[in-house]
Amino acid sequence: MEKNRKPHRRKTTISIIVFICAFVIAFAIAFYASRQYFSKDRVSELQQTVDEMNRKTPMEVDEITRLDSVAAKGDSDIFYYYTLPETEIAEINADTINKYVRPVIIDNAKNNPGLEILRKKKITMNYLYYDKNGEFIEEVAVRPDMYQ
Repeated sequence: MEKNRKPHRRKTTISIIVFICAFVIAFAIAFYASRQYFSKDRVSELQQTVDEMNRKTPMEVDEITRLDSVAAKGDSDIFYYYTLPETEIAEINADTINKYVRPVIIDNAKNNPGLEILRKKKITMNYLYYDKNGEFIEEVAVRPDMYQ
């Protein structure tokens, strides 16, 4: 019985890695396309970005991930709330997230041209993931010192 669970868990892990990469690209495109030139104060600018993104949610990012909402805190943090609608927390390996997913997200924050506007404003990007039952899985925070 245990042998049958390992291929499923590996498949889930690979799917999560693929999802993270697809999401980061999809978000960057959506964010870049929805932004206008900054003309207001930072809090208003960030809130406008959040409002634009929330008009598009919930959004299927890929076959295993849904962006449910976006929020801002102050003038320097943006939060993306995701659900993995076909996954339960018991199927997630925290070591896999830390070893494979987190570095992909950080690398994307450093190099994706669509996120340049966030980097220029030194915004901290927080990605929060939940399973299909609403159980918290993981948060990945990308601070300016990580992408500068």
